[in-house]
Amino acid sequence: MNPDNLLVEEECHQEVCIGICGGEGVPEDELNRLYICTGILKFTLTGGPSPYTVGLKGESEDKWTEYHLSWLVGPSFGESQRLQFVRAIGTASLARTYNAGTWHYGGWRVNSVDAHLNDDNNKVELTLDLAVRDTDGYLEAITYQVFILAYDPANR
Repeated sequence: MNPDNLLVEEECHQEVCIGICGGEGVPEDELNRLYICTGILKFTLTGGPSPYTVGLKGESEDKWTEYHLSWLVGPSFGESQRLQFVRAIGTASLARTYNAGTWHYGGWRVNSVDAHLNDDNNKVELTLDLAVRDTDGYLEAITYQVFILAYDPANR
């Protein structure tokens, strides 16, 4: 489920680039940069009875409401950029959750995380499968970490 009224905002984004010399099974002339990207993704559902409802909302006490989200992180890659993508991995954790009423089988989870190069915009895309359970359960935010291996021929 991806509601049309979902607003995703990034907080506390940090990014660092580290020079490295190769990697396991990869010669140093094919890998010389490690980017580490971290941040918080905050979710807001607009509309409803109040001006906005914070968080991804559960809809049932006995079924999970699932959300599939994507977010772009890190530097740009591609032929117009000198930087070449090698590999990426990502992870995510629950950061802010709450239950607005009486707890009835509430739950929140990160089902899957993937980080890969999005060929349409030449950036790393973090994809998340999240779930919330309980009619008044909310997932307000997650934290993420993405590690990107790259090669920059200008910095051998």
